[in-house]
Amino acid sequence: MRTFIAIDLPEEIKERVYAASAELHSGVTTVAQNNLHITLQFLGEKSKAQLIDIENTIKAVNSTPFLVSVYGVSYFGKPARVIFANVADDSRIAYLYSQISVRLAAIGIESIDSRKFVPHITMARVKHPACGLEDFISRHAATKFGSFEVSCIAVKKSTPSSHGPVYETLYERKF
Repeated sequence: MRTFIAIDLPEEIKERVYAASAELHSGVTTVAQNNLHITLQFLGEKSKAQLIDIENTIKAVNSTPFLVSVYGVSYFGKPARVIFANVADDSRIAYLYSQISVRLAAIGIESIDSRKFVPHITMARVKHPACGLEDFISRHAATKFGSFEVSCIAVKKSTPSSHGPVYETLYERKF
């Protein structure tokens, strides 16, 4: 099954980020409000046996709750391919990412994504050059979506559907 490790967002942050993304129109596909999250690792297709190993690895992750802020809008790619909300903290998310990466690599599981880790919340994917995209990004460059305490990470399953992916939490590690 298709899996990833993520930080879930509180509803009020999801609502604010989604409300901003609703301003986007032609040429983009927005992420459904209930699917907004911070991805720590995208793992791709994994077997049930591998999921047990992943769960055991996540149990060993060492952290305490910490605060993150969600602010501003930016993009990946030239031209823009992914529109996202920025996530700022005191490097704790990067530390979580690093711990998870090292622990998963030790059991032979590598992340599918080899790009440099940048904590973010994907708001939309650009399918075709979108009119007004630069204005949208400029208008929301300093938007404050809020802050929240991270006290849990989750292993999630992604199931494709005709209305977009459906995410299901398979395991949560609270700290």
